[in-house]
Amino acid sequence: MFLTEQLFLLLTIACGIEWLEFIVTLMIDILNFVQFLTGFSDLLMGMTVLGISNSFVDLFIDRALAIQGFEILALTGIFAGQMFNFLFGFGVSSLMKFFRSNSTNPLRFNLYSFDAIYRDKDSMLTFNILLASLLSLTFLLVMVFVGKFSFGKTVAYTGFVWYFVVIAVMFTIELTKGSK
Repeated sequence: MFLTEQLFLLLTIACGIEWLEFIVTLMIDILNFVQFLTGFSDLLMGMTVLGISNSFVDLFIDRALAIQGFEILALTGIFAGQMFNFLFGFGVSSLMKFFRSNSTNPLRFNLYSFDAIYRDKDSMLTFNILLASLLSLTFLLVMVFVGKFSFGKTVAYTGFVWYFVVIAVMFTIELTKGSK
């Protein structure tokens, strides 16, 4: 009986993975369709649709944790989740690119070339995302020290407004810069 339950559990996990693969593929197709209809770049789609959809799960979980009295856990989860996404995602994609290139030379990114930033719309958008992230993190650090390690409504409202300013700048670059 015990072996049957273990096999059923493994079958359930395999079915769950297949369903997840199906749903992810379907969502990617929907994103590609929306991108086809709007004509927006991969960066802008990632920053708006994909970024917002990834963050909504964190929003609901962190809000529920804070309401239940686990504010430190919620606050830590906000920063730790983003740090994990950045470091792990960037690290894995860099390793995959490195192994596919069959080269012993270090990888080159056009992002850090100012010529590429001015010439290429995608490089300009990526640079602006990194700059906006750096500025928002710097603002949060300053506000933490000024506020004696407490966040008030000012930080919340400023973050909300800052997001829409950055999105407006990205849309302006997307719509006025033209293609690559």
